[in-house]
Amino acid sequence: MLETSRLWREVVIRVRDEEFPSIPLEHVLVDNAAMQLVSAPSRFDVIVTENMFGDILSDEAAMITGSIACSRARRSGGGPGLFEPVHGSAPDIAGQGIANPLAMFLSVRCSCATGSAWRSRRPR
Repeated sequence: MLETSRLWREVVIRVRDEEFPSIPLEHVLVDNAAMQLVSAPSRFDVIVTENMFGDILSDEAAMITGSIACSRARRSGGGPGLFEPVHGSAPDIAGQGIANPLAMFLSVRCSCATGSAWRSRRPR
């Protein structure tokens, strides 16, 4: 196991134990998670992973809906989070007027909804 993966696991366990003890936690290797995501996607409510594995799994999960162009992702930290389409910039179709903007609209919607909820919860 990579040293960064060991650190990731330690931090996830500590944060879950200290802040979210009632939430079940299961560690799954990324290849197994990918297989389960395709064969039984409803098994997952939330997947928490580091960036590279998250990119791979979010692309795979997006295809379950039929198109990577319809999916968005949230990157969270201490603030309201960053929302973005999970697809790339698609330079091969730039300027042709054929890109599907749905994921960008969904990202903006989630950002606005979550951002306003975060602002109402933060201390003043």
